[in-house]
Amino acid sequence: MDGPNLPKEPKKLRDKVAVWAEMEELRAKYGGLSLGQGAPGHPPPTFLRDHMLQAIKDGHNQYCRTFGHPELITKVAEVYGKLLGRELDPYKEILITGGANGALGSFIVGLCDPGDEVVLFEPAYPAYYDHIELSGATIKAAPLRADSDGEWQFDPEELRSILNEKTKLFILNSPQNPTGKCFSRAEMETISKILDDFPNIVVISDEVYDFLTFDGLEHVRFATIGDNWKRTVTMYSGGKLLNATGWKVGWVIGPNKILHLGAVINNCTTFVSNTPGQVAFAHSLDEAYAKGPNGEPSFVEQTGTDFKEVRDYLFKEVKEMNLPWEPLPCHSGYFLMVNIDKCKDLIPKKYFESHDYAPADEFGRTINANRYYMPDGSIPMDLAFARWMGQEHGVAMMPNSLFYHDGCEHTIQ
Repeated sequence: MDGPNLPKEPKKLRDKVAVWAEMEELRAKYGGLSLGQGAPGHPPPTFLRDHMLQAIKDGHNQYCRTFGHPELITKVAEVYGKLLGRELDPYKEILITGGANGALGSFIVGLCDPGDEVVLFEPAYPAYYDHIELSGATIKAAPLRADSDGEWQFDPEELRSILNEKTKLFILNSPQNPTGKCFSRAEMETISKILDDFPNIVVISDEVYDFLTFDGLEHVRFATIGDNWKRTVTMYSGGKLLNATGWKVGWVIGPNKILHLGAVINNCTTFVSNTPGQVAFAHSLDEAYAKGPNGEPSFVEQTGTDFKEVRDYLFKEVKEMNLPWEPLPCHSGYFLMVNIDKCKDLIPKKYFESHDYAPADEFGRTINANRYYMPDGSIPMDLAFARWMGQEHGVAMMPNSLFYHDGCEHTIQ
């Protein structure tokens, strides 16, 4: 017997390890500092932890309503109705998911079929590509390019040129991972006008960093522009908002006819998200946005201040390091991108020669490496750089070639 009849030509997704999983293995094996994963360095607020413990004590430990615990959907409707400028029906226009990534998977698979096309800006969050591949749809990317000041820009005509009758879905991420770009109101209006010519396209607006903009920039919610509510589902992350990414609680807001399509898939894959966590978030959202008794900043406001200080410190330190690299401007989110174009000659050759770069331990175990190649068959420079830094210098970074569907090896985060 030869064993199971496995696919001879596995999907690209099945042969690919999440790059952050590899970098975390490197950090754990060789010790050091993780600077690449999308998780905060701060703990959840005390009030969230207290509400979680109380929810467990109060018996919220079994399955709850499939589409979201009544307490949480009601609170999300109240809080985000104000942010979106409309009254929300908690039972028809809100879905609770296993984090925002769970929401992405449910809606991309629920909306797309083989032959459909999904348009996005890149670099982009790698999970978009994975979910699109699983759906059988085709990726079409409009590039963001850094201008002479390092600010990320898009070409409206380039975006328009890749939209067509096959385009089922447009994914818009602002604040953007990994660039830290916060799309301006004028940019949002430009995108909206382009999409007006394609009324059948659904928009996923990924806004998990909506609370984390710097330098006085406004976060603009795409669903609030014109009639975009009718075509848009907006995704948020409770874990990102309150520093509890491991709790996996997210919420999606949008019109019922679109929400239903993602809810059906979510019911099959996740069924129910973390019940005590849902109750804890329901009881914490007001506290998260409330100022102190003497006008002190709210938890959310203080989080923004803290992250800006870290952004400023990291930018300065990277700028002054004795390496020929250049940090790029970051106006939101968790990440700072760094141009490493001039670093190639510093990287030991072994990191370019094989994905099996790390020796096995005493039990024969080695790093579960991502086996990603550039279109020309080479190992990306940024992946080689990140492995070198992780294995030999104790710093885990994220190579950005994995944030492109066809490779770009000049930056890390």
